[in-house]
Amino acid sequence: MKLTFKQYPIAEEIEHQCYFFKSPSQADNGIAGKFVYQHNSGIFINLMQPITYEENMTLYAKADNYNCYTLYNITRRMDDEDENERNITLLDAEFMIAGAEFPSKNSFKYISFDLVNLSDWFPRFRYASKNFKRKKQVFIPFTPSVTVNTPNNISITFHSEVIDKWKPYGVAFELSTKIILKSNSTLSFNELFQQTQKYRTLFQLMSGRYSAITEIFIHDNDKKYRTYFIDEKSDFNLKWGAGRPIFLNFKVLEKTLPKIIINWEKLYIEIKQVIDILTMEYHNYNLSPEVRFLNIARAIETFHRKLRINKAKDEKLAKLVVTVKKGIPKKYKNKFDNSLNYIQESTLRDRVIELYSELKKQTQTELNLQDDWINKFVKSRNYYTHFGKKNKDVLTGSHLQELSNRVRTLLYILITKELGIKEKVLMDELHHLILL
Repeated sequence: MKLTFKQYPIAEEIEHQCYFFKSPSQADNGIAGKFVYQHNSGIFINLMQPITYEENMTLYAKADNYNCYTLYNITRRMDDEDENERNITLLDAEFMIAGAEFPSKNSFKYISFDLVNLSDWFPRFRYASKNFKRKKQVFIPFTPSVTVNTPNNISITFHSEVIDKWKPYGVAFELSTKIILKSNSTLSFNELFQQTQKYRTLFQLMSGRYSAITEIFIHDNDKKYRTYFIDEKSDFNLKWGAGRPIFLNFKVLEKTLPKIIINWEKLYIEIKQVIDILTMEYHNYNLSPEVRFLNIARAIETFHRKLRINKAKDEKLAKLVVTVKKGIPKKYKNKFDNSLNYIQESTLRDRVIELYSELKKQTQTELNLQDDWINKFVKSRNYYTHFGKKNKDVLTGSHLQELSNRVRTLLYILITKELGIKEKVLMDELHHLILL
């Protein structure tokens, strides 16, 4: 089935004439204007009269469709008047929530969101539907509901839902993966939204699939508000990964999920940059083999730098460096400084050798990397970074693509081991991941 923008509320383009004000109590004295929302470019506000600008202020708006909109993280438009001018008419917002009325406060305990492209992350069973004109068996997912408490007092509940949609020809099953985050204390919208993105990233990592947020609600007691945000990377046509095999499905993770969540909370800040580099291809599926290879090289080097001890450090060497620096003539100082500053950093070769040696022999065998792959990996990275002299060890085309896939798999194994998943479990799923 081809998915289109119209199916997802978060991807709607919205434009409304409104009255804007800084507090719901000022609703009778609003400033006329309009806002435009486009999920992949921004929330733009154009006022008929200037408003006094404050850093990261919140604006409230009553629209011509009678909805109430709350716009968060307001910033001045780049093409606005003098940047020192406080009274302005052109603004941008980072987030927006919509409802029949304004929320009673600007802090919340509860946010829920749907992810697309993860329906087969969950176990499946056969189901015979009598409603189809042609009686046939179809696969629908089991609907588990699992709640895990995190170290920062947020509980995460997620499950897959199956909704029967009546169609002229019978029943169509709409699959939805819903995530619910609840906090023991009230948090700002920004804080809750950051948690949303954090766990969206985890599910992408575990499944090996791109997953766009298709609908998100913030909850205020018994009321819920549809939320809109800017996501330049969202692709609702699912060109990336829709047909790819799942890496670790829910059944594999279910028993160890609490440990995974706890470890994710501890590691997220450290490895966020690594995950961002790895998932870059989720949003740029037309990357050339050379760029994709360089991304993976950056990711594995960053992973080692963040999570492993730098074995190249040596106190005697550090003292020697200080002595050498003192003896360098001023005119050569800049030439030597850069080299000496990094003399105690592990080389890419050393980092990759150390990480690869952490794997069991059986895993190394499954990865099926050639004996001299580390040399080719380093030589290729150096060539595609600097484009110096090209030698026989520099890989191109399909050979470069194959090495990228296998080193990416190596990095996935290392990350998931950090999250508490045993290497034996990973071995069972390894053949899927190498295909990604």
